[in-house]
Amino acid sequence: MDPLLFSRAYYATPHGPAGQRPYALLVAAPARAEHAAVAKVTLHTKERPSALWTNRDTLVVQTLLCPEEIRDPATSDPPRQ
Repeated sequence: MDPLLFSRAYYATPHGPAGQRPYALLVAAPARAEHAAVAKVTLHTKERPSALWTNRDTLVVQTLLCPEEIRDPATSDPPRQ
C-alpha cells in the first residue's frame, strides 16, 4: 500500500461488554494473517476507503485518500520563494 494514500489514523475500540468478543475476533484475524484489511468507513456523512490492521491488540483504522486526491508532482506548481 502506497504511504501517499494515508490520510488519518484512528483507534477503534469496542463499546460496552457486548462488543468485547466480536472485537477480539476482529483484532485477531488480521494479526494472525499478518495482513491489512481494506474497508469503507463513514465518518460524519462522508464515505472513505480505509485500511484496518492491529497494533498491540488494538484495531487501527487508517483512512485513505482516493487516487484523484493526490497531485502529480510533475504537474504541481514549483514552491514559492
